[in-house]
This record gives sequence, C-alpha cells and structure tokens, in this order.
Amino acid sequence: MIEGVPPSPRGGHSATLWEVSIVVFGGHYYAGKHKGYKYLNDTYILNVNTNRWSVIFIINRKIRYQELLLLQGIVTLLSWLDPES
Repeated sequence: MIEGVPPSPRGGHSATLWEVSIVVFGGHYYAGKHKGYKYLNDTYILNVNTNRWSVIFIINRKIRYQELLLLQGIVTLLSWLDPES
C-alpha cells in the first residue's frame, strides 16, 4: 500500500528515477472551459522502497515547460517561465 499524499492527476509533467525514488515535477490539468489549463509547479517524490509520497517544494512562478534530468547523480530542473507571468 502506498502512503502519503500523491500528486493530483496531471499531464505534461516531468519525471525521473533517482536512486530509490521517482521524482515528479509540474504538469497541467484542464480546469474547464472558462479557466483553461492550470499549470502546476509542485514536486513530489515517491520512495519505491517505503512506498511513501512526499511533497518537496512548490515554485511560486508560472512555469510553462519543464524537464527533469539526472546529471551525475543530481536531479536538475530545466524550466521555461510563462511569458504572461
């Protein structure tokens, strides 16, 4: 059984496997006809050994596109800010 609060349903997110964890960042969901897409700037980690979700941080800027990379053992976030923010 997986514990903790998982990320909300989303598409367009980035994810990478880092040691014993899956790191998930950002994405978006459709908020309805009048609101359009809502972009998410949160980071969740699922430890696959303990089966527990954790929220790591939330960025207070609108990020439109992102990519998580694992570079020499370090999880790196590349992001492009929303020009309207």
